[in-house]
Amino acid sequence: MPGSAAFAERYTKRFGPIANYAVNSYDSARLVLLAIERAAATKGGLPTRADVIGALRSLRYQGIAYARPVEWDAKGDNMAAVIFLNSVEGDRFKEVGEITRDGLPN
Repeated sequence: MPGSAAFAERYTKRFGPIANYAVNSYDSARLVLLAIERAAATKGGLPTRADVIGALRSLRYQGIAYARPVEWDAKGDNMAAVIFLNSVEGDRFKEVGEITRDGLPN
């Protein structure tokens, strides 16, 4: 993913090895901050929770956690979400595959 190598380098220097959900947490925080900024700009002041949620659902964001941009369907589900299938080998997880929203393994 574009930007993921630079993120990994900055993260590792500051916090050490990347944990399982570090990248997702980074993207989630960026999404919330962008939604707050957009909601505040649209309202011209301090946004409400509903303003931020509305702004969040209107965003299309290419982060570093997913290959596809994060965007939301009418139900509010993340259309870029991926389910990772893992097996346990000894004391390690081994990725077996991924299932995308389309139900297609990658």
